[in-house]
Amino acid sequence: MKTYLAYDLGASSGRLMAVTLDNDKKLHLEELYRFDNHPIEIDGHTCWDLDKIENALCEGLKIACERGLNIVSIGVDTWGVDFVLINEAGEPASPAVTYRDPRTQAMREICESDLSFEEHYRRTGIAYNCYNTVYQLLALRESNPELLESAKQLLFIPDYFAYRMSGVPHNEYSIASTSALLDAKTRDWDYELIQKLKLPKHLFKPLKQAGYISGPLQGKFREALGSDALVVLAPGHDTASAFLSVADPDADSVYMSSGTWSLLGLVREDPIIDGTNVDYRFTNEGCFDGQIRYIRNIMGLWMIQSIRREMQGISYVKNQAQSQPQKKISFPEIIALARSAQHFSSLIDVNDERFLAPESMRNEVRQACIDSGQTAPENDAEILACVYHSLAHCYAQTIEALEQSKHLKFKHLRIFGGGCQDTYLNQLSANASYHRVIAGPVEASSLGNALCQMLSDGSFKNLHDAQTAVEVSFPLHSFEVMN
Repeated sequence: MKTYLAYDLGASSGRLMAVTLDNDKKLHLEELYRFDNHPIEIDGHTCWDLDKIENALCEGLKIACERGLNIVSIGVDTWGVDFVLINEAGEPASPAVTYRDPRTQAMREICESDLSFEEHYRRTGIAYNCYNTVYQLLALRESNPELLESAKQLLFIPDYFAYRMSGVPHNEYSIASTSALLDAKTRDWDYELIQKLKLPKHLFKPLKQAGYISGPLQGKFREALGSDALVVLAPGHDTASAFLSVADPDADSVYMSSGTWSLLGLVREDPIIDGTNVDYRFTNEGCFDGQIRYIRNIMGLWMIQSIRREMQGISYVKNQAQSQPQKKISFPEIIALARSAQHFSSLIDVNDERFLAPESMRNEVRQACIDSGQTAPENDAEILACVYHSLAHCYAQTIEALEQSKHLKFKHLRIFGGGCQDTYLNQLSANASYHRVIAGPVEASSLGNALCQMLSDGSFKNLHDAQTAVEVSFPLHSFEVMN
């Protein structure tokens, strides 16, 4: 059978997934390789370890080679906004700083000295987040303008690794849309905006839509796999890949990709950026085939993951971490702790920037409760209960805002991605939003990545057939409202 390889890189781990399609049009998915992906500190900044990731990509291809799989193509998806600047030699011109680095803290004011946020949103449709690519670039403009001028091209993280594998640099639309530098209507770079912000125009090359064939594997990657399989540009943003894999036959669901981040909203043909009912909390990001994800970014399971790391004595930045956890705590144990304190009633704003990269998530949650005049949690069980209930409360508020402002009524909340395995959060979300939750598929990003390759290859005639294959191949789980 033909096999399609999907590299799904997350902010804490990456994995190589093999996806096949049998004669009955059922999909089969297997994890071939998984590796840790922890930031490292370089020159006082929190950065991605590009060399380690690249070596891991090669290791995964070696495993696929040893399995004797019939590999047709390979795609890469990752988190959004972060980028690599490459120089004339095609190498990184500087470290790839992570979106959790504090260098962007004062950049909103600097950006708005050139244009108002309202105009910025009207052009790009992107909600304010302090880590958006535009603010990272402005931080570089302020601290190291020579680097921006001398660099040859900007590549987002999935663009960069597709380039390393194929030897040809491209910018894919969905990942570029997270930058707050695209014209939401034309689906292309807003070069007038780029000029207003005094950013070098030459960094931003023409965009390609997902499904574009970058070329065959080159160099050490070809050697690792033992073949010249094609590198296909998947929807580079993992959320765009995830949304591609999920169908709503009745068009009565609101969607949420759940993982480190929770991204909740709709898929539309056109952006929502004009009119009197614009909600600046929602963002218009690119999806497969030029569609738009009208979604709200919510902090997500990052908060739970951070608390768990603290409980295990592990630091977020790898070279500051213990080599082994001081004690191992499973996610079922985390859920059991939260359940044991489920009557703890304080709620926090999970989207507060204080939770983006705190030294101690536990302390920050306590302080947020105190600052808002509520009872502070006294132990880890209460801290976890506070976060879990606050996440569900935020989901419910977001769904209500969508329904009221867009005059819609949803029957279901479709949750997919790794976070949909958290049955406790699924049930809390159903209860808080008064919407039945349908959970699955778990590996939505990898599946969407592979489906894009299959559509490019002609294994599926259209998106509907591809999404139908997902629905019949992977089980879904329902959570009814229980209040």
